Amino acid sequence: MVFADKLNFLIKLTNTTNKQLGDLLSIHQSQISRMRSGARGVPGNGEYIRIMATHFASQIKLDYQRSALAEALGRPPLRLPVEQSVLAVILTEWLIGTVEDSGEKAELYLRNYRSLGVTHTSGTELAAESASGERKGDVFVYYGDSGKRAAVYAFLGYMLEQKEPQQIDLSCDESLEWLESDPDFLIKLQEYMNELERRGFTCRRIVGTTNDLDYTFASLRYRWLPFYLSGHATSYYYPRLRDAVYRRTLIVSRGKCAVLSMSTGRFVSSRVTFFIKDPDVADSLDDEFGDFLAMCTPHMTVYDMSQMPGQFAARFIEFEASPLAGIQRTNCLSTVTMPASVASTVKMETPEAQRLFIESCTGRINAFNEVVKDHPITDVIYLDQPEDVAEGKVNMPIAVAFGAQQCAYTAERYVLHLRNILWYLDHVPNYHLVIMDEKDRDLDYAGVKESYRALLVRAGEPCRAAEVSERDLVEAFGELLHRSVKTLPDAAQRKKDAARIRDLIRRIEAIKPVG
Repeated sequence: MVFADKLNFLIKLTNTTNKQLGDLLSIHQSQISRMRSGARGVPGNGEYIRIMATHFASQIKLDYQRSALAEALGRPPLRLPVEQSVLAVILTEWLIGTVEDSGEKAELYLRNYRSLGVTHTSGTELAAESASGERKGDVFVYYGDSGKRAAVYAFLGYMLEQKEPQQIDLSCDESLEWLESDPDFLIKLQEYMNELERRGFTCRRIVGTTNDLDYTFASLRYRWLPFYLSGHATSYYYPRLRDAVYRRTLIVSRGKCAVLSMSTGRFVSSRVTFFIKDPDVADSLDDEFGDFLAMCTPHMTVYDMSQMPGQFAARFIEFEASPLAGIQRTNCLSTVTMPASVASTVKMETPEAQRLFIESCTGRINAFNEVVKDHPITDVIYLDQPEDVAEGKVNMPIAVAFGAQQCAYTAERYVLHLRNILWYLDHVPNYHLVIMDEKDRDLDYAGVKESYRALLVRAGEPCRAAEVSERDLVEAFGELLHRSVKTLPDAAQRKKDAARIRDLIRRIEAIKPVG
């Protein structure tokens, strides 16, 4: 775009007249017409550009305006609200010509919005409008992938204006290109989800066929899994095959509002997305979601350790006893390689908790020893610093999960555990050790048995464990863990790992001698 094109674009985007702009600049509106036609170039008076930019920045408030401007400047973050002073600086640079643009696409984008005469507004404005009761039953229409993102922003903005936490129901089997193609949107979406969780919102989610592992990793691992383990979200899947022709996305909060879009197999992106804030329509769509949900199966069961410690322990023993190859990763030394003598030293708050903990540990250790005789098990662990071990700063995550009063390793117990791992390396060919360089930030434990089940644990207050049974999702988690390992250690690597453990033992004993 040349200056005239940029000026015309901003004037149309903000519905500014020649006279209004002329009055701001204290010049006749005919001079504005000459600028727009190209008869007059960039004003030599830099103050004119600054005043123009400040005015246009003050008028760009709505979702569709920000989206169109983002397309023009090639700056996705501009789809989000930007401080007026910052936007004015950006527009000043653009008008002068120091910022590149992609004008044709933006002009087409704007023309599509304006030609249909549709009402566009932001999530905040929708909330204010709803609260005032001035309008009801409005349908707001958005186009293309950027439009769908804008509709989701409007929905989430409206949710955050509610005084009480709501339940959000979500189902989607459309292509997720609209979601994954904009990193800035993903970051902002995560911020929204964190805020909704903080405010006590809950979510029921029906997931489409899991046929894209990369999406599974990015979405489930980093966005959805923390939400599930918080107890604020539940996930379901339809266990039978569906056609690949008709696809739909529905996000609805009963009695409040909804986002709805549809597409077909040939077109991976929906052409149009509707944001609906009619309570009756939202109720109807939520009833439809409920009918679909009745035919679905949960992806996972989440256990709260403070409420279901017995079930938690039983699921872990059953998991270890399944005669299948597996992989597990923990932020410390794994429980299955812990000597029973070490487990017995942990002190719990109550006798019942003590019994459950000992039964869980010994049950898992015994089951693991039987399975690893015939099936390969990959054990991904983290080795703590010797100074932290010697000072009693290293906790047993599984003990934390059971509410241990004293759950830190002593130097002696940690060394006993390391020596037991050395025994497995020397005597059990199916035991494959991998030492990771840093801890996992979100999960304290993740274990997968091929085509059977996945177990995920996040210690904390409260401690929660998720048992995943849906086959595609189990395989996805298994693939995630295997990708982090890349290749199984060979004989040479086993020797290196054994030497590394022996060196750690020497360093611990040099700080605090072990009897």
